[in-house]
Amino acid sequence: MGFRLEWGFRRITVLDLSETALARTRARLLKEAPVDWVVENVVDWKPNQRFDI
Repeated sequence: MGFRLEWGFRRITVLDLSETALARTRARLLKEAPVDWVVENVVDWKPNQRFDI
């Protein structure tokens, strides 16, 4: 079961190593979707905020 934008999420961050994978996912979402796209290795990523998972 995945998340749904209709559930009221205000800010979503999607992290992946692959720009291609992110581009494919981005293409399936509405342009106004509140998503921050990050191309990075999760092991090396240093976020500047805390996240709920």
